[in-house]
Amino acid sequence: MPFYEAHHRMDAEYFEVESGENFSYPPHVHRCYEAIIGLDGIMEVIVDGVTHRLQRGEVALIFPNQVHALHTPESSRHRLIIFAPEVIAAFDRQHTQQLPSDGVIMQGADNPNFQLLASLEQDDNLFAVKGALYTLCADIERQVRFVEVGRGRGSNVSLLREILNFVQRNFKEECTLASLAATIKYDMTYLSKFFKTNVGLSFTSYVNQVRISHACYLLLNTNKTVLEISHECGSVSLRTFNRNFLEQMGCTPSEYRGR
Repeated sequence: MPFYEAHHRMDAEYFEVESGENFSYPPHVHRCYEAIIGLDGIMEVIVDGVTHRLQRGEVALIFPNQVHALHTPESSRHRLIIFAPEVIAAFDRQHTQQLPSDGVIMQGADNPNFQLLASLEQDDNLFAVKGALYTLCADIERQVRFVEVGRGRGSNVSLLREILNFVQRNFKEECTLASLAATIKYDMTYLSKFFKTNVGLSFTSYVNQVRISHACYLLLNTNKTVLEISHECGSVSLRTFNRNFLEQMGCTPSEYRGR
């Protein structure tokens, strides 16, 4: 059973670079994109149950809510780039309900943009980060065939992905446990326990996190008022929106925008 990796920040400009060697990590899902760059040796990248061998000079891009694991059979060195969907918002909107037909995207070292991606550092400015990532997106659009994400009932992994995708589609409107249960035809009590067990927080709490994440993006990238943003993020009232934002971000929406 995979687990939901919740430690990544929910804000719209989240970007993290890590390096390591001989790395292994159990099956998990999260809301971020994850680019894994092979620097040496071989790392097995297991995505939705399919194993891909990542070699030196290759890049694997994993989409949000794909169940994936990393395993080093003998030795490997890698660079890991994890970033929020909002960092490449235009690409993400276009492929919200799609996945690569082969399950994972692999790019080779012969691609001239490989070094651009591999050279990203944690303290790079957001323009440099977006430039490198959108260059990767451009390569993907030219080379990769996408398929629509279908529904599946074969495993708990399929159910978890179905729930997370439901939230991404509906968080701007009604997105309750009752509406989820009615849509995917599951018992509401079962879904509540299932989600809590696999994600580690309640369904309502997770929806609030997704909404506040989108609010952060709108605060930084639009001139919309806080009231307009609260409505767009599915909040029932401005008071509720402000309270949830303060709880998650440690400041008010206006303070966040001012920073």
